[in-house]
Amino acid sequence: MNRFRIYLGLGIFIFSVIGLIWALYPIPRINRIQKLQPILLQSPESTAVADLKSINLSPSVQASEPLIMDGQQLILLFPSQIRYGDKDIVQLVFQPINNETPVGFEPVEGLGIEPRGNHPDDWLEKYLALAESRLDLVGLDVRPSDLVSEPLHPGGSATFFWSIDPARVGSYQGTAWLYLRITDSSTGLETRKAISAQIIEIKVVDILGLSTTWFQVLAWIGMAAGVILGKPFIDELKGHYSARLRTR
Repeated sequence: MNRFRIYLGLGIFIFSVIGLIWALYPIPRINRIQKLQPILLQSPESTAVADLKSINLSPSVQASEPLIMDGQQLILLFPSQIRYGDKDIVQLVFQPINNETPVGFEPVEGLGIEPRGNHPDDWLEKYLALAESRLDLVGLDVRPSDLVSEPLHPGGSATFFWSIDPARVGSYQGTAWLYLRITDSSTGLETRKAISAQIIEIKVVDILGLSTTWFQVLAWIGMAAGVILGKPFIDELKGHYSARLRTR
């Protein structure tokens, strides 16, 4: 009976330690880097001209020359798995390729928007460029759930964060969207361009149907119970080593 108690305590202790390691071990993350093709920044007036080709426009309403953003990339970081009961973060960064700052879960200072073309400074003074993003993940609580905007200034990049809170176990698939929106500061006219739509997959897992919090509580209780049940064995080991020390 005493030996069975020791084996039972040892088994509970080992199982609890393994479970606690699983509950605390960092989840592997996917770091996806997408190099973008040159992006044409078309002014709202240019869009209006393209839509009204058959109309003779006066010189005062002629479209301004578009600009091109080249050498841009997207960095998407998201967890491959989430433990049921945990929350996690998805991050999307829009920045130049020559930005050597590593991307983590902090805002990234990049080199920003670097359009090439005629008179880029005048173009940027007249038009407001915004990066907009949205994360669609059906079945998961995503915050913020709406479209999020970040201004694109020279010397800065656009970084987006979403908090994910799973309500149940399962596999979920969604899309991380990125748009560029150009606004004429004087007229308020806007045009939007879809830049990227990346598919992401996240799996929500559990053990014994329990959330991570409850499983950690049970694991700590199991470790304590294992120590109590195995106390005779621990006392025997202490006595054995004490006897060996006294004989030296």
